[in-house]
Amino acid sequence: MKQQFVTNILGFRVPESVARLTRAQLIYNVHGVEVGKWKCPHCEHLLQEDDYPVAVCCDCHNQTIPRRCNTKGCTEICHPIVYRNEQGKTQYYDPPMLCERCHKNKGRMQRAEWCERVIPKDVYSGAMAYERTRHGRESLDAFMAWWVSEDKMGQGSNSKTVYVFGKHGSGKSVGVMAHVMRGHVAGMINAFWYVTQADIDTMARGTYSDNTEERRMSSNSFSKCATSELLILDSAGDRAQMQPSVRTAYERILSGRISNMQPTIVISTRHPANDGSCFRWISESVASQFTTTGATVEVN
Repeated sequence: MKQQFVTNILGFRVPESVARLTRAQLIYNVHGVEVGKWKCPHCEHLLQEDDYPVAVCCDCHNQTIPRRCNTKGCTEICHPIVYRNEQGKTQYYDPPMLCERCHKNKGRMQRAEWCERVIPKDVYSGAMAYERTRHGRESLDAFMAWWVSEDKMGQGSNSKTVYVFGKHGSGKSVGVMAHVMRGHVAGMINAFWYVTQADIDTMARGTYSDNTEERRMSSNSFSKCATSELLILDSAGDRAQMQPSVRTAYERILSGRISNMQPTIVISTRHPANDGSCFRWISESVASQFTTTGATVEVN
């Protein structure tokens, strides 16, 4: 049956069931306060039925009436925001649309959706099912849990770069991304960007492409790598042969992030050299900077 809309007592087009509500009922349903009982904390004016639909105190015009949380089924009341400026004057702002709990839950949902959108399906599904106690990953779990939640991605230890290495199929990527995803959903990591060597290949080709759109997309990708709070470079240097343009792309990304002390995780199958250098496939100066500013974790 098609829902009928009519004009209510306030002049708005609303469903017929809503139009039958009195002003007092509307005030209670929308704002969670009762006519004749809610008192303006600024001037102590009692809310009257005729005051509505103006959502501020009709006497002092300062205090905004509270409102119910917009989340369906939530009964919390969102109160106006009160702020005292530098001159000592009190200012009032509209109540938030969501209560604190629903706001946090919505943020967690949005961050979880972001993880699913930017991480490849196989890595994402593996990270979701990741077993933190699995044999052979204890060192990775211990380090990543500490680095994300306690060290705040190197803020305490200055270990802004992390090199995770191990054999192919040892669970390096899903282990790292499981911790990154948990940190992001919990709000400890504001933003991250995930890049594979295949992505770096595409970015390198786009840099020198005759196609304007490819150059634009390459430039945008380099910009995301440079500005994201946390960057994860997966499968880095795994190929035996690397084109000079790809090597240059890696150097460009890593040197910029190291100089700016931005958290960066590199995941690779390549074992560090005996001298401790993580890279043999980029310039010695960039490799040296990375090694001296970061930590190394092996996954068996």
